[in-house]
Amino acid sequence: MTEEAAKAKADAMGLMMYFWGVLITLAQVLGLAFVLNHASASVAATCAKICAVIAVLIALPLMAYGAIYGTAYPVKLLGIDFAHILIGYTLIGIILSFFRGKEAIGE
Repeated sequence: MTEEAAKAKADAMGLMMYFWGVLITLAQVLGLAFVLNHASASVAATCAKICAVIAVLIALPLMAYGAIYGTAYPVKLLGIDFAHILIGYTLIGIILSFFRGKEAIGE
C-alpha cells in the first residue's frame, strides 16, 4: 500500500477507522477472556500459554488466508504481523490473569 493509498483510505473512513480499530481489539480481548474463563486459567503463565496457542492455532491461519489468497499483504510480511499478534495475545493473557485472583501473581 502506498502512502497516498493509505491517506485516501484514512480520509474516506474518517474517525470510523479508529472506532473499528478499538472495536476489533475489544472483541479479541473479550474472546480471549471468554476462553480463559472456560479453561479456569488463573496463573499468569497458564493464561499466557493459552493465549499464545490461540494465536498460533486460530489467528495465524486466519491471517494466512489474507496473505496467501487475498491482496491484504505479501506473504513475506505474514511473519511480522504474526509476531505482533503472538506478542499481543501473550501480553493480553498475562494482563487478564491479574484480574483472575491471587493465584495469577503466584500467591
